[in-house]
Amino acid sequence: MSSKSSILEPVYVSLADDRSSTSVAYSSSSREQSSRTKHHRKVVPQQQPFACIDCSKLMKNPYDSFEADPLMDALTKVYKDGVEKCCAYDNQQLSALLEMSMRRQEVKQVPLPAFNVSDFTFSPASAHKRLYPPYMPANGQRRLMPEFNKTVYVLFKTNTSKPDPLIEHDRGVEVLADGLRIMFSGLYYVYSSIHFRPDSVYPCKDFQYQTWSHFVEKISPNNPSQTGCLLKTAHTCCDECTLDDETSYTGGVFRLEAGDILRVVISGHGLVFFKQQTSFAGLMMLGTANPQNN
Repeated sequence: MSSKSSILEPVYVSLADDRSSTSVAYSSSSREQSSRTKHHRKVVPQQQPFACIDCSKLMKNPYDSFEADPLMDALTKVYKDGVEKCCAYDNQQLSALLEMSMRRQEVKQVPLPAFNVSDFTFSPASAHKRLYPPYMPANGQRRLMPEFNKTVYVLFKTNTSKPDPLIEHDRGVEVLADGLRIMFSGLYYVYSSIHFRPDSVYPCKDFQYQTWSHFVEKISPNNPSQTGCLLKTAHTCCDECTLDDETSYTGGVFRLEAGDILRVVISGHGLVFFKQQTSFAGLMMLGTANPQNN
């Protein structure tokens, strides 16, 4: 019998003549097989793992599978349906698995290219204006109930309002009391935000309506057939909801002609919290009909 026989080769011995050598021969073969198996892969425990994740999703560098990674080496690898899984069977492996998962979520800071202020130009027409209530209760008293109406135009300016130059501006647009008049035809991004928060002593469940509208209307004096609603949102109040105090924002890109007027409409009085940071409207020109002006 050769002591260098392969693991897969049978060992032929005489049980009657040399029982001890038979035992030794098989023990040696078993130890050699165990050593080779451990060299290639960890022995999978019998208990269920805490968690298993595709190894490809945990790699430090998915494009370099040969890069050394101590955390990856600490996990037990198993194959399921042809996919290599990295599993955690104890607390140490589970800690490594969680650390690798968090590592993949880290956002790398990408350096921004240098730029010059001269590379940028202002849009030929743009505006950002806070909105004002069209009607205020006498002597600043609180309303008992909101007053609902299908068309309540909010104001872009009042007789006493003073625009804040750090927040508001208008350029190439005429600011009316209840809207914005377009001076140059072109493609515009139009937006509006309304903060629905009624100033009432009663909960909204007692109001006449619980769903309120906010939309941007275009009036085309030169082409009345193009007059209509551009943008619209709906807000449903909820007295018990923790996220009910949110703004209703809408925006979109439209072709506007010189002379068109944009107005912001709400569905009643006493529904909106008119704060400059949350109730506003504006636009910016993205392009004109003349390519030389773009």
